[in-house]
Amino acid sequence: MKAEYKFPIRLNQYLARTGLCSRRQADLLIEEGKITVNGTTAQLGEQVLPLDEVRANGRLVKLPEELLTYAYYKPKGIVCTREDPHIPEQDTVAYVVKNVLKLPGNIIYAGRLDRESEGLLLLTNDGILSQEMMKGANHHEKEYEVRVDHPLTRQTVMDLMHGVYLPELDITTRPCRVRVDDSDNRKMYMLLTQGLNRQIRRMCAVFGYQVISLLRTRIMNVTIDGMRPGDCRELFEGEARELYRQARSAAGL
Repeated sequence: MKAEYKFPIRLNQYLARTGLCSRRQADLLIEEGKITVNGTTAQLGEQVLPLDEVRANGRLVKLPEELLTYAYYKPKGIVCTREDPHIPEQDTVAYVVKNVLKLPGNIIYAGRLDRESEGLLLLTNDGILSQEMMKGANHHEKEYEVRVDHPLTRQTVMDLMHGVYLPELDITTRPCRVRVDDSDNRKMYMLLTQGLNRQIRRMCAVFGYQVISLLRTRIMNVTIDGMRPGDCRELFEGEARELYRQARSAAGL
């Protein structure tokens, strides 16, 4: 999808759109004097025009001309991190993107799935989309298929739907939709509009359930229908535009 930008762009948003860092981190880099615009040390709140040359620590940074977004079926065992000294490099999403999928450009992940979970993960070269997808405060719909270690009761399902207080995070989850599978009372389908750390596992643990498997099947309008673990596909033009349309209200894209 061809990128469309409205100039002038605030410098911190420009840097975030390149995938270099978040807007808050961009402000810190600007304050530290590590960003230049046309050879001059940048100032907070500065605006960038189309022909301006922006550098971070001397390295030229440019906005992507094409917005690339992919649906990746993350298998179990792959970790959503760029690098971690405690995790083998080949087990990271960053390694898979570069060396297995061989995707072009500065591709980063948008949202997370823990190591034991599998399913849909969005990959993109749009830094703002990536950051906004990772914010638990945004109301992006995400759908999951969850299997637990013993039968679900009607009361538990109602409690999950109404919201659960998570003491580790000191927060009560938003109301969500839950449906138990017609033929398997240990399996449920959950529709969340929140993205807290290990949220479903924590919610189930409050009621004494252990999550045996967790599969994310949908993020907003994007699904993994027809995909297998390890598969990756670029979003269709209309699919990508609809994703941006749905994300725009929360992300300000």
